[in-house]
Amino acid sequence: MIHLAALITQKPLRDLSALPKLGDEVAWFDADTLAAVSEPAVIVATWLGEDGAVASEVLKKRAEAGRTTILVPRFKAGDLRPILKSPAAVKIRLGAFDMLRWQDEEEFGVSGQTVIDTPLHAGHWGHAAQGSLVVFAYRPHEAAGHIVLCTASLTSRQAGVKVAEQRRLLHKLLAAVNVGQPIKPVAPAVVPLGPVATLMDFLADGDRDHAATAFLVAVCDGRRDPQVLAGMAKRMGFDVCGETLSAALARMPDAPLDELLAGLRKCGWSAYLRRSRQLLPEGDDA
Repeated sequence: MIHLAALITQKPLRDLSALPKLGDEVAWFDADTLAAVSEPAVIVATWLGEDGAVASEVLKKRAEAGRTTILVPRFKAGDLRPILKSPAAVKIRLGAFDMLRWQDEEEFGVSGQTVIDTPLHAGHWGHAAQGSLVVFAYRPHEAAGHIVLCTASLTSRQAGVKVAEQRRLLHKLLAAVNVGQPIKPVAPAVVPLGPVATLMDFLADGDRDHAATAFLVAVCDGRRDPQVLAGMAKRMGFDVCGETLSAALARMPDAPLDELLAGLRKCGWSAYLRRSRQLLPEGDDA
């Protein structure tokens, strides 16, 4: 299942008119909340010119927390380096195309009106037939989340562009950034630290393993047994190791189940909570 996030102020835009048909659910947030939610965020690039300082800060926070952000048309011609804080220019220029080809040669019938010029060599995921770059994934460093510039008409209704092709392209993009699961696999053992002061500090500290562990505890009705949580993680389709769960539980403060559920919803985990209710029969024991 694909859960996406977007700016509430952009909900009326025609540029996002196809977005609800591309994922299983789209949640709409203000800018401050969008910076913190775990779902991939889809943002119309006009926002970069309308409120550049805020946009740059949101992109920075999401990238530093390992979260994926996808910028979609409309793009304004110019250099996005001041917004992205990239080490070299990332220029948008006019250039129409009818289809794009992924780096593995798979083709998508999605058109666009702008292309990307940059000397940065990494993240060149998609090109137009004439060779111009049209999907560029930028990361400030290797541990950061991707900021993906997609100048193809991914989320708007365009003549001659099928929703099925847009959906296929979105799936390809999300697979490339590996955001299919809310828990990142961590192999090395972690030395447990003491619990943090409050539940919200634990949930909002930027470590997705912490929020994911809290989610599993909530689904298991407050139980904190690592074996029980690992079993539930497997049932939910998550990839998580026991050392990660134990380390996160050592840092997670005690909290009533209702407070835990409220905190998860506030931090953008509502979609996963709804998904758990769909996957697990009511009254099913962990």
